[in-house]
Amino acid sequence: MTVINKVMGGLLSFYRAVFWERTLVGLAWNFWWNFLPVFVWLTIFKNARVIPAEIRPPIHSKAAFFWDLMLFGDSWGEFRQQAWPSDKWWEVVSWATGVTFTVCCGIVPLLVWYYIYYVRRVQYNVLEWYEDLFHQKGEQQQHLQFRPTQLRVMLPFFMPLFTCIMVNVAHHFARQEESTFTSGKDILAWISYVCLHLGVPVTTAVYLYVFQPPGTLKCFGFALGIQNIAGVFTHLLLPTAPPWFIHMYGVNDTEHVNYLQEGYAAGLTRVDMHWGTRLNRNGFHKSPVVFGAAPSLHSAIAVQCFLFLISRSTSTAKTPAAYDLQNRSRVCSSSSDSSSDSSSCDAQMKDEEMDNIPKYLEESIPSSASESDLMLQQYPDSFSPFAEAHLSSSVSSFKMHADVMRTSKWLWIFNKSLIPKIFGFLYICIQWWATIYLDHHFRFDLFVGALYAIVSFVIINTFFLQPKVLKNWVEIRLSDNKLNPAGKTMGMRVFQGTRFEWLFDPLA
Repeated sequence: MTVINKVMGGLLSFYRAVFWERTLVGLAWNFWWNFLPVFVWLTIFKNARVIPAEIRPPIHSKAAFFWDLMLFGDSWGEFRQQAWPSDKWWEVVSWATGVTFTVCCGIVPLLVWYYIYYVRRVQYNVLEWYEDLFHQKGEQQQHLQFRPTQLRVMLPFFMPLFTCIMVNVAHHFARQEESTFTSGKDILAWISYVCLHLGVPVTTAVYLYVFQPPGTLKCFGFALGIQNIAGVFTHLLLPTAPPWFIHMYGVNDTEHVNYLQEGYAAGLTRVDMHWGTRLNRNGFHKSPVVFGAAPSLHSAIAVQCFLFLISRSTSTAKTPAAYDLQNRSRVCSSSSDSSSDSSSCDAQMKDEEMDNIPKYLEESIPSSASESDLMLQQYPDSFSPFAEAHLSSSVSSFKMHADVMRTSKWLWIFNKSLIPKIFGFLYICIQWWATIYLDHHFRFDLFVGALYAIVSFVIINTFFLQPKVLKNWVEIRLSDNKLNPAGKTMGMRVFQGTRFEWLFDPLA
């Protein structure tokens, strides 16, 4: 009986740590509320066929085809194959407009960046308000002052250019020719287009729930829902034909341009042939939205996962640092033997401001070797080698919750948070290639889908994630109530008091 009681007690403690002491009813309600926009999108999508064809808008069967060639170039010679074989100048025009569009994808976002930081003179990262806490822990003094030219500040503005270039690269390796198709590529494309399309959002949600502040998962669910609802309404109001339709019936076909047209699995039929099934053909045959090429929700969902994985994955600190929440600046100083020019910080935290730093985040720096040895004996698991570094006597100092195991050469991949970043990057690249290879989407569809994801992310990030979720969580962490579960991630609650707690701490 004692063993059973211990097991039940352990399971109960684990349940409370994982689900934040919610009841089963509260857990179900919270899950439903977090993903309500996604459920709304699925409901609209699944019931699209019940809308009477008489009141639905005309189908723009040529739109996506022409926009794709004019914005990204006719590298496959499709103008000659589909439209006007005798007019070769269309191919030249498409390349000219494609180059112009690529340049605009780089210049226009940079103009927005210049306006924000040099015209409006905003002195913080508009997309990551607390980057000093989450992404720049322990960096050198010269990098602590905000600069608009910092890599993390500028990179988001290159997302349109990155998308434009990468969809063209994917297009190059997905030419619709028999010599291009192989069984290995078919299976890889199926895994990405079907399996990862369903699994990666779930995996991203689990990562955000385990490693990120409470509320981040809800923002992710709402960002997905907003973009998908906007996407399905675009499909219903501005229906466009997918590439398989153009390649099967021709760009000038009118007979099959109607709402009675059945869906088609396109390149996925090759997977059915490899496996001897009709799984993909039967599934896409019943698709409720056949003319829904642009925007590509496969692209939008992949980009949304990528944005959350890249923006929320944090690295661990390597040196002590102090943080002023109000001014979003770090405090630092050098040892007494350093020159004044290189040791003075751009921002200094007053002693009274340091009162806001909780004991959970604070740890006095030992002033003598004996004191250092004493602390090492008392706290062997939490004492960090860099804790012996001395800060200026005029500045109160602290270090983030740390563990010596994080400096192990085997954990550098976790210290840099490379796993979610590499995974997110590879996923969107493979997904873009798979959608073109399977003949389900044009480059234009993928680009528009990425824009939907970017806009949705910016809205949720600006009005909910940064000012409500992260701000409140940081304030709790910098308060004196270190036992408040609202200031911990799920992983921190599960591994509280162990040497693995730092791994789940975004501020570690």
